[in-house]
Amino acid sequence: MRVSLYAHVDDSSLFRIIGFYRDDIAALSLGGHAVSPTNSVFQVVRSNPDVLIGYFYSYSLIPAILTKLRGRRVVLTGGADSIAPGLSNGRALRFRQFSAIGCAIFADRVVVPCESDEAHFRALVARSSHLSKKIHRAPHVVNLPSTAAAKWSPQPGRFSAFTICWMGTVANAIRKGVDRAVMLIAGLAASGTDATLTIAGVGGPGWVHIQELAKSLGVQSRIEFVGCVSEAKKLEYLQSSDAYLQLSRHEGFGVAAAEALCIGIPVVHTGKGGLRDAIGDGGIVVSDDVDDYFDPTWISRFLDTYSSFTPDWSLICQKRDEFSFASRCRALLQ
Repeated sequence: MRVSLYAHVDDSSLFRIIGFYRDDIAALSLGGHAVSPTNSVFQVVRSNPDVLIGYFYSYSLIPAILTKLRGRRVVLTGGADSIAPGLSNGRALRFRQFSAIGCAIFADRVVVPCESDEAHFRALVARSSHLSKKIHRAPHVVNLPSTAAAKWSPQPGRFSAFTICWMGTVANAIRKGVDRAVMLIAGLAASGTDATLTIAGVGGPGWVHIQELAKSLGVQSRIEFVGCVSEAKKLEYLQSSDAYLQLSRHEGFGVAAAEALCIGIPVVHTGKGGLRDAIGDGGIVVSDDVDDYFDPTWISRFLDTYSSFTPDWSLICQKRDEFSFASRCRALLQ
């Protein structure tokens, strides 16, 4: 089957760089399908695919219409936080919601990665049972070597954490809770714990903001930014870390957090959005009130919970199967 994978991105190299694009291409290819990723509506029309998979509902309406008018199958996927009233507002929100409804009308299937995204989309099309039936939930791929596992062994008095975040904007660094992660490190350090945080990802204004915050809290020497890393290096960081921090204010699926879960290290998270789906009962849910991070009593309870954590390998095996290439391919083309 010929599949055109469309996303409205400025640089087509992002199909090779960004994980969920790369993994969906691999999932479909391993399923025996010929996949052509493109950021060009003209190329979608020219290739006349058997199936169009369009990312993000604000941008895929035109290729969805053109593909459907040719009698081809249309599948739309991506997070739905951009159409949620609580996370956005004004004309931009109304435009995105209008586009998402249009996409749902022309799509054969709408695939969302987590429960919160499903709820946002179902709320948008609540008046139409026909459109609601098109909505399906399926997680992103978590692509790890089958033998990848951390030999997690926490050391008393030490907390070496890792997180990944695109920090091209201050807003994204805050949404992903990197500022909260720095505050948690500061609170732990104040309690006498040798706490450190390594951050990977694209730098920019968000990293500048985090540096300034770390300096104001006196923990700049405890925060290391390593920039973009290879998949192999990312795996090394995950395997050698004491914990993965995902203290998001809102989160889609949370692929990196799910990778950490599947490695077998504790994921310290807020339980927001898709983290409930990705991590389930396999992590440590913490308060999203940063004042708690500087409360010695709260810190003591957190360290007790952390030190008694035990990886649930039965859950991890279940999640690895749920997050597989085969599962994702079936969800997209079912």
